[in-house]
Amino acid sequence: MKSIVIRGAICHNNKPNNHINNCINSIRKWFNDELIIVTWDHQKQYLNNTKNVDNIILLSDPGPGPIQNILRQVYSYKEGILNASGTEILIIRSDMSLSKDIFNFINYDTHITDTLRIMKNKIIINNIMTINPNSNEISKTFRISDWLHCGFKQDLEKLYYGIDYIKSIDVNKIMNLFNNGKICTEKLWMLSMLKSFYDYVDLYDSSNIDEYCWEFILNNFTVLNGYSTLGIYNYNYPNQSEKMPCYLTQEEYENSIITNRIR
Repeated sequence: MKSIVIRGAICHNNKPNNHINNCINSIRKWFNDELIIVTWDHQKQYLNNTKNVDNIILLSDPGPGPIQNILRQVYSYKEGILNASGTEILIIRSDMSLSKDIFNFINYDTHITDTLRIMKNKIIINNIMTINPNSNEISKTFRISDWLHCGFKQDLEKLYYGIDYIKSIDVNKIMNLFNNGKICTEKLWMLSMLKSFYDYVDLYDSSNIDEYCWEFILNNFTVLNGYSTLGIYNYNYPNQSEKMPCYLTQEEYENSIITNRIR
């Protein structure tokens, strides 16, 4: 059995438009298994046509967390994975539509090394918002897109293992890093997960593991182009290019896999 989990807020002040029905309808064109929505209890008013959904989980809003919406992201992610019945799961945002069966892209790619390897089988991620470690971004390591994750449940569940580290983080310290561009929600999410497996990981300073970022990506994820390969569309970011210089493209990723070149 397979499951798709639509997670997070449906509408909020910064993104007031409701795209949930577009999301559901796009999925049901090609997917007949379990479909779940995980959102906040105060978002129930926006769920007005969900007859094609198998389960709706309404959570108490934990608040944004130490920076931006990271606690909301990881908490809704965790509850979605825990409540999904499938052995293969796709978990996405509520502002997206999907035109292809993304489960078809799951494979058993071998890992490159054992360095920072966590997943048994790689998780599919979208290249948009996944930062190339060789880019010129100020913070360029361990930035994995949160737009979608697809893979086996036993691997996906590892992504929420660091939630207790996020809850106990020094807010002032992390906000100083955030305001200086040295960390973001995506990076803190990945570092918190890594710390749950490797105690030496520092949530506030990744400099001791930055040189292994490429191995982390190649060992744990399959990076595919969001539009041209996966067929996704994000209604809240309609003009976001998949070819921005800072994004890790599928071609760059595959080139690294083929040559076994860890940079």
